[in-house]
Amino acid sequence: MNHSALFDILFLGKSLQVKNENFTLSEIHILSYLSCLLSIYSGDSSKEWGYIFTKTEYGYPFSNEIKQAVDSLIRDKLLDSDGSHINVTKDGVFFNDKFLNFNFYSKRIKYLEASINCLSLTPFGVIRSALFSDPVLTSAKSKSKSLLLEDNNYSTNLLFEQFKDLKSAINNEYESLVIPALTWMSGNLKHQIG
Repeated sequence: MNHSALFDILFLGKSLQVKNENFTLSEIHILSYLSCLLSIYSGDSSKEWGYIFTKTEYGYPFSNEIKQAVDSLIRDKLLDSDGSHINVTKDGVFFNDKFLNFNFYSKRIKYLEASINCLSLTPFGVIRSALFSDPVLTSAKSKSKSLLLEDNNYSTNLLFEQFKDLKSAINNEYESLVIPALTWMSGNLKHQIG
């Protein structure tokens, strides 16, 4: 089982529960992908994220590692699901709190928290639409099950250029990743509208 996916699911799920009482698998995929993008914005390679994303038939990011980890966490009673909504159980919260003690995950937390904090300022549907317009997902729309964020791919290189331009435009002066994330997503939505 992918330990990074396990951590991300429990961390995001616990945070989403505070805001919404429960969450969906789709929300975990989208917010994990946004977190991965924020790590790339900060200079990390997509390979450093720990798991990969493909595009669904609907054009959204999907990680098989996340899906497998959710299934495992449900079997182990760390998550509970009614078929459409998911909750982190008390045991899941305890397990997540134990994860927080490992230094290995400390770098991920700032990306995951920034994704969650974006939800405080913009609805989930807007985040989903903005990500749907990112250059990587846009180029993969016509290809079923396309691997996303591949190195030396034209669309991934375009994403790097967007992030470089964004850093330059905001003088890279924000400690929080929420402002760059929302600014980038706003630009994607403007391109989508025309």
